[in-house]
Amino acid sequence: MKRLAGYPHWFYAAIMTVIAGLVFTGIALVPSMLAMRLDIETTWRIEGGARLLAAAGHCAAGFLMVGITASLMVVHVRLGWRRHRNRISGATLLALSLVLLVSTLGIYYLGDEQWSRLSSVTHTSTGLLLVLVFVWHSIKGRRLRRKQNPLSAADRATRAGPSSSAISPTSTRVTGAGTPARRNGSKSRCLI
Repeated sequence: MKRLAGYPHWFYAAIMTVIAGLVFTGIALVPSMLAMRLDIETTWRIEGGARLLAAAGHCAAGFLMVGITASLMVVHVRLGWRRHRNRISGATLLALSLVLLVSTLGIYYLGDEQWSRLSSVTHTSTGLLLVLVFVWHSIKGRRLRRKQNPLSAADRATRAGPSSSAISPTSTRVTGAGTPARRNGSKSRCLI
Protein backbone atom coordinates (compact mmCIF):
# COMPACT_ATOMS: atom_id res chain seq x y z
CA MET A 1 0.00 0.00 0.00
CA LYS A 2 1.15 3.52 -0.71
CA ARG A 3 2.47 5.57 2.17
CA LEU A 4 2.79 9.33 2.49
CA ALA A 5 6.12 10.39 3.95
CA GLY A 6 5.77 11.95 7.38
CA TYR A 7 2.40 10.32 8.17
CA PRO A 8 1.33 7.08 9.89
CA HIS A 9 1.13 4.00 7.67
CA TRP A 10 -2.70 4.00 7.83
CA PHE A 11 -3.13 7.64 6.79
CA TYR A 12 -3.26 7.09 3.03
CA ALA A 13 -5.91 4.39 3.45
CA ALA A 14 -7.90 6.78 5.65
CA ILE A 15 -7.70 9.49 2.97
CA MET A 16 -8.90 7.10 0.27
CA THR A 17 -11.74 5.81 2.49
CA VAL A 18 -13.00 9.32 3.26
CA ILE A 19 -12.75 10.36 -0.39
CA ALA A 20 -14.64 7.23 -1.47
CA GLY A 21 -17.33 7.99 1.11
CA LEU A 22 -17.65 11.56 -0.14
CA VAL A 23 -17.84 10.49 -3.79
CA PHE A 24 -20.39 7.71 -3.24
CA THR A 25 -22.67 9.71 -0.96
CA GLY A 26 -22.34 12.79 -3.17
CA ILE A 27 -23.27 10.88 -6.31
CA ALA A 28 -26.19 9.28 -4.47
CA LEU A 29 -27.45 12.74 -3.48
CA VAL A 30 -27.20 14.29 -6.98
CA PRO A 31 -30.60 13.02 -8.24
CA SER A 32 -32.31 14.41 -5.14
CA MET A 33 -30.54 17.75 -5.60
CA LEU A 34 -31.65 17.89 -9.24
CA ALA A 35 -35.26 17.20 -8.28
CA MET A 36 -35.42 19.44 -5.21
CA ARG A 37 -33.29 22.42 -6.27
CA LEU A 38 -33.57 22.50 -10.06
CA ASP A 39 -37.00 20.87 -10.56
CA ILE A 40 -35.53 18.27 -12.91
CA GLU A 41 -37.31 14.94 -12.70
CA THR A 42 -35.02 11.93 -12.46
CA THR A 43 -35.83 8.27 -12.91
CA TRP A 44 -34.25 7.35 -9.58
CA ARG A 45 -33.45 9.12 -6.34
CA ILE A 46 -33.01 8.30 -2.70
CA GLU A 47 -36.17 8.83 -0.69
CA GLY A 48 -36.89 9.77 2.93
CA GLY A 49 -34.73 8.30 5.66
CA ALA A 50 -32.14 6.91 3.26
CA ARG A 51 -31.62 10.39 1.79
CA LEU A 52 -31.17 11.82 5.28
CA LEU A 53 -28.68 9.07 6.12
CA ALA A 54 -26.72 9.73 2.89
CA ALA A 55 -26.70 13.48 3.60
CA ALA A 56 -25.50 12.90 7.18
CA GLY A 57 -22.78 10.53 5.93
CA HIS A 58 -21.71 13.08 3.32
CA CYS A 59 -21.57 15.80 5.96
CA ALA A 60 -19.57 13.63 8.38
CA ALA A 61 -17.11 12.62 5.65
CA GLY A 62 -16.81 16.30 4.71
CA PHE A 63 -15.85 17.20 8.28
CA LEU A 64 -13.25 14.43 8.26
CA MET A 65 -11.91 15.70 4.92
CA VAL A 66 -11.45 19.20 6.35
CA GLY A 67 -9.29 17.68 9.11
CA ILE A 68 -7.37 15.55 6.64
CA THR A 69 -6.74 18.57 4.40
CA ALA A 70 -5.45 20.55 7.38
CA SER A 71 -3.09 17.72 8.35
CA LEU A 72 -1.88 17.41 4.76
CA MET A 73 -1.00 21.10 4.73
CA VAL A 74 1.39 20.61 7.65
CA VAL A 75 3.80 18.24 5.87
CA HIS A 76 2.65 17.13 2.42
CA VAL A 77 1.72 20.51 0.96
CA ARG A 78 4.64 22.39 2.52
CA LEU A 79 7.15 19.79 1.34
CA GLY A 80 5.72 19.70 -2.18
CA TRP A 81 5.67 23.50 -2.37
CA ARG A 82 9.28 23.82 -1.23
CA ARG A 83 10.43 21.18 -3.70
CA HIS A 84 8.43 22.78 -6.54
CA ARG A 85 6.56 19.52 -7.17
CA ASN A 86 2.97 19.17 -8.32
CA ARG A 87 2.28 22.82 -7.48
CA ILE A 88 -0.42 23.48 -10.08
CA SER A 89 -2.52 20.41 -9.30
CA GLY A 90 -1.96 20.80 -5.55
CA ALA A 91 -2.94 24.47 -5.53
CA THR A 92 -5.96 23.63 -7.69
CA LEU A 93 -7.01 20.95 -5.18
CA LEU A 94 -6.74 23.42 -2.31
CA ALA A 95 -8.67 26.10 -4.20
CA LEU A 96 -11.44 23.66 -5.14
CA SER A 97 -11.59 22.46 -1.53
CA LEU A 98 -12.10 26.04 -0.40
CA VAL A 99 -14.91 26.51 -2.95
CA LEU A 100 -16.54 23.31 -1.66
CA LEU A 101 -16.31 24.55 1.91
CA VAL A 102 -17.85 27.95 1.10
CA SER A 103 -20.59 26.42 -1.06
CA THR A 104 -21.43 24.02 1.79
CA LEU A 105 -22.08 27.01 4.03
CA GLY A 106 -24.30 28.45 1.30
CA ILE A 107 -26.30 25.22 1.03
CA TYR A 108 -26.94 25.10 4.76
CA TYR A 109 -27.32 28.75 5.70
CA LEU A 110 -28.49 30.86 2.75
CA GLY A 111 -32.19 31.52 3.08
CA ASP A 112 -32.73 32.87 -0.42
CA GLU A 113 -33.78 30.11 -2.82
CA GLN A 114 -31.68 31.42 -5.74
CA TRP A 115 -28.49 31.63 -3.65
CA SER A 116 -29.12 28.21 -2.17
CA ARG A 117 -29.67 26.76 -5.64
CA LEU A 118 -26.45 28.40 -6.88
CA SER A 119 -24.57 26.98 -3.89
CA SER A 120 -25.93 23.49 -4.61
CA VAL A 121 -24.95 23.57 -8.28
CA THR A 122 -21.53 25.05 -7.44
CA HIS A 123 -20.94 22.42 -4.76
CA THR A 124 -21.92 19.52 -7.01
CA SER A 125 -19.92 20.63 -10.05
CA THR A 126 -16.88 21.56 -7.93
CA GLY A 127 -16.99 18.17 -6.19
CA LEU A 128 -16.99 16.32 -9.51
CA LEU A 129 -14.16 18.52 -10.80
CA LEU A 130 -12.18 17.96 -7.61
CA VAL A 131 -12.30 14.19 -8.14
CA LEU A 132 -10.75 14.62 -11.61
CA VAL A 133 -8.06 16.98 -10.31
CA PHE A 134 -7.27 14.56 -7.47
CA VAL A 135 -6.74 11.74 -9.96
CA TRP A 136 -4.51 14.02 -12.05
CA HIS A 137 -2.55 15.05 -8.92
CA SER A 138 -2.06 11.41 -7.88
CA ILE A 139 -0.94 10.26 -11.34
CA LYS A 140 1.44 13.18 -11.69
CA GLY A 141 2.89 12.52 -8.23
CA ARG A 142 3.49 8.84 -9.04
CA ARG A 143 5.24 9.77 -12.26
CA LEU A 144 7.48 12.24 -10.42
CA ARG A 145 8.40 9.59 -7.82
CA ARG A 146 9.17 7.00 -10.51
CA LYS A 147 11.28 9.51 -12.38
CA GLN A 148 13.28 10.30 -9.24
CA ASN A 149 13.54 6.73 -7.97
CA PRO A 150 13.45 4.43 -10.99
CA LEU A 151 14.27 1.39 -8.84
CA SER A 152 12.22 0.25 -5.91
CA ALA A 153 13.92 -0.22 -2.54
CA ALA A 154 13.97 -4.01 -3.03
CA ASP A 155 15.60 -3.63 -6.45
CA ARG A 156 18.25 -1.27 -5.05
CA ALA A 157 19.05 -3.71 -2.22
CA THR A 158 19.47 -6.67 -4.56
CA ARG A 159 21.57 -4.67 -7.02
CA ALA A 160 23.84 -3.29 -4.27
CA GLY A 161 24.73 -6.80 -3.14
CA PRO A 162 27.79 -7.50 -0.99
CA SER A 163 29.88 -4.71 -2.53
CA SER A 164 28.11 -2.09 -0.38
CA SER A 165 29.33 -3.77 2.81
CA ALA A 166 32.95 -3.48 1.63
CA ILE A 167 32.99 0.21 2.54
CA SER A 168 34.19 0.62 6.08
CA PRO A 169 32.86 3.42 8.30
CA THR A 170 36.28 5.08 8.34
CA SER A 171 37.01 4.85 4.62
CA THR A 172 37.26 7.99 2.56
CA ARG A 173 35.05 9.09 -0.26
CA VAL A 174 35.37 11.82 -2.81
CA THR A 175 32.96 14.71 -2.42
CA GLY A 176 31.48 16.76 -5.23
CA ALA A 177 34.42 19.17 -5.07
CA GLY A 178 36.95 16.37 -5.60
CA THR A 179 38.34 16.40 -2.06
CA PRO A 180 38.26 13.33 0.15
CA ALA A 181 35.97 13.33 3.17
CA ARG A 182 35.93 10.82 6.01
CA ARG A 183 32.82 8.63 6.41
CA ASN A 184 33.01 8.48 10.19
CA GLY A 185 32.02 12.13 10.55
CA SER A 186 35.41 13.44 11.75
CA LYS A 187 36.22 17.16 11.67
CA SER A 188 38.15 16.87 8.41
CA ARG A 189 34.87 16.53 6.60
CA CYS A 190 34.41 18.60 3.47
CA LEU A 191 31.19 20.61 3.42
CA ILE A 192 31.26 21.57 -0.24
